[in-house]
Amino acid sequence: MTWHPAPLDLVREADRERWTPERPAPTLVGYLVVWADLAEGRRWTKRKLSKHLGWTEWRAREVLSRVKSEQADWTSETLDVEPAEEASPGNDPPTGVIPGGSGDVPPIARARARERLTSTSTSRVSTSTSAVWESVNALRAEHGLTRALKLTKGRRVTLEARAREHGAEAVVEVWRWALTSESKRAAYLREGGYVRPETLHRASKFASYSDLAAEDAARATPTSGGDALDTFLDT
Repeated sequence: MTWHPAPLDLVREADRERWTPERPAPTLVGYLVVWADLAEGRRWTKRKLSKHLGWTEWRAREVLSRVKSEQADWTSETLDVEPAEEASPGNDPPTGVIPGGSGDVPPIARARARERLTSTSTSRVSTSTSAVWESVNALRAEHGLTRALKLTKGRRVTLEARAREHGAEAVVEVWRWALTSESKRAAYLREGGYVRPETLHRASKFASYSDLAAEDAARATPTSGGDALDTFLDT
């Protein structure tokens, strides 16, 4: 589903006609009128909208419901943008850049930590969408976020996509990292109110978050002599 902006003056111009049941407004006109009014804080009832556009109340109700739902999705997507400040000098590096570079955590250690996070997805966390979502809400509750998040249709789609691509455990570990990590990136997300599905499950962001979660796990795991040798050979 995609949207295109409609200038308010053009919406108002399209709505200047006197619509009647014999000459009802096109669905597109009604959709844009409702969208524009909702965005400005005005509310329609199905009765008033049907009378204004020459529609049946059933048609008015259907369009009202669709606009409310799709405007909520639109708002979620457009507000879910981490400000450019994130990539500014002195701040956390942009997506895909790992703080400290390869000298901070050896690549092989990070790779092995990532394997540990993803290889147990079927045993530690069920791959069913509902079970993963329950794990996310349980993790949030552990850190004081007691209001359970609802699994909307849009959230389900992105959650399923990330779980397929990276594993169910990786989804939970990204949430754990965002809620607990002392890294600048995770702290920035928490302080900005970005620890939410629309941010953490976004396709363009998830891989970097998963890498950072694996890096945290690598730091927390003692390195064996064999790992040290592998690291030496890897350099």
